[in-house]
Amino acid sequence: ALPILVVAVLGAGWPVVCPAQVKLVRQLKENHESTVETSVKIAQTLKIAGMNQQSANETRRVVRTKSGKRDDLGRLRIDEKIQELEAHIEAPTGTYDFNSKSPDAAGTSPLEAVRPLHKALLQQTVTMVHDKDDSIVDVEFDQQFLNNLAAEVQTLVKDQFQKDNLKRAAKQAADRLPTGLLQKGSTWER
Repeated sequence: ALPILVVAVLGAGWPVVCPAQVKLVRQLKENHESTVETSVKIAQTLKIAGMNQQSANETRRVVRTKSGKRDDLGRLRIDEKIQELEAHIEAPTGTYDFNSKSPDAAGTSPLEAVRPLHKALLQQTVTMVHDKDDSIVDVEFDQQFLNNLAAEVQTLVKDQFQKDNLKRAAKQAADRLPTGLLQKGSTWER
């Protein structure tokens, strides 16, 4: 009986209550926990000394986030901790695999030098600080773990862990939603 009633109501010309366009807006919640899984796949060709060099990187992360309560200035702190991490790197110097379920399962590639970094990332909690408009204003984490890495790995990753670069990456991730109105079936790329 319900489907017939709906058809009759629509057939009578009554307005439909679903909007034709919507705008997606990111809203951060206080006292909220969630788990987010992301996968990134990168393939690139670098030209080094006139020769094309192929490299690829696949990463899967499961991150647990936990927000607190906004302070008197409206700032919201959100802690992020990696629960699972898988990485696969292919480079001219070899192949490297990391899985947080067996973090010590090392291979023989020169790329194994980054294994201590991946293991250290599993121990880190990163705190994103958002202002009253939910924009990222600060990133907090203990950079001490970088001192425990081999000098060549420190050189390789030091820029990635500078506060400004972390804030820029976090803002880029937060801006993944489209800015305009969307219709059913809309797609977008970032």
